[in-house]
Amino acid sequence: MLVSMKNPNPSSITVQFFKLTFMLVVSAMSWCDAELLSAEFKLDRYEAEIRRFETEDAVKPPSPGAILFTGSSSVVKWSSLSKDFSGLPVLNRGFGGSTWRELNHYFLRVVPQCRPRAVVVYEGDNDLAMGRTVEECVADFEAFRSLMKIHLPGVPVAILAVKPSPSRRQFQQAQERLNSTIRERVATAPNWEFLDVASVLVDDKGQPQTRFFENDQLHLNREGYALWVPVVRRWAEKFGRP
Repeated sequence: MLVSMKNPNPSSITVQFFKLTFMLVVSAMSWCDAELLSAEFKLDRYEAEIRRFETEDAVKPPSPGAILFTGSSSVVKWSSLSKDFSGLPVLNRGFGGSTWRELNHYFLRVVPQCRPRAVVVYEGDNDLAMGRTVEECVADFEAFRSLMKIHLPGVPVAILAVKPSPSRRQFQQAQERLNSTIRERVATAPNWEFLDVASVLVDDKGQPQTRFFENDQLHLNREGYALWVPVVRRWAEKFGRP
């Protein structure tokens, strides 16, 4: 859009400048869509999904004592969860393409109200993709730990490693740093465990194998989830049997 320089309006020029700058940034950073760029300022972007959980639970409350899976789309898309963990009480409360910060924002409405016996979390993937640093992700993870300590003390928690994916190769080093840091943080924490679901997806050169991903090369396909099942199930069976 062209702005006339005859009797220019300074505020109008400023607005147009920032609009143009934002458009250029979004175009240049092709790896990061507009939704992720704005996620920092829209902690309520998944409000509709959380309300859907609440509506469903009001009609049919979840049985207490389930193994609660929560986090981003890698949990949401785990459609075979009940089949993969047959014999164990599992509950899927993944939402959208969430981040650690959003999980913390909705924590009270997603986690303790389900009265879980154990919790499995997948977050961090989208955090890095939206430009958050490893240190910021770790800080948000620690905030989640504090919430668990306050509201569900003693409940076992498994943190799933951030997966490498072909579409996000540029973040792989940051993903590895984040995984390493969180692994160290939970190593001595009672009832907390870091589950390595990342290494099962890579080849002998440490690169993610495309055959384990959907066409978008970001989300796991059925073959990819099949590699996660034994890793998570070994942990879940320690706490999940009724």
